[in-house]
Amino acid sequence: MPTRADGAAIRRLREDKGLSIPQLAAQAGLDRVSVYRIENGFRHGNEDSRLKLANALGVPVSTIAVYIPPQRSKAAA
Repeated sequence: MPTRADGAAIRRLREDKGLSIPQLAAQAGLDRVSVYRIENGFRHGNEDSRLKLANALGVPVSTIAVYIPPQRSKAAA
């Protein structure tokens, strides 16, 4: 499942490559609003969109698919 960290990884890679959100969106074949929402954690991209973003950034999808286990609630601890 995509996490907010995925969006942060995408943003970091995009900025490292000197791309704007519209540029990355165009290269990935996605809508710029969708890329913005994914980067900012308002939307979780599906596997297809994450693969398109990874390809546009020139990295394996595993680079942006960061798994962070959910926090356990205090009641369960």
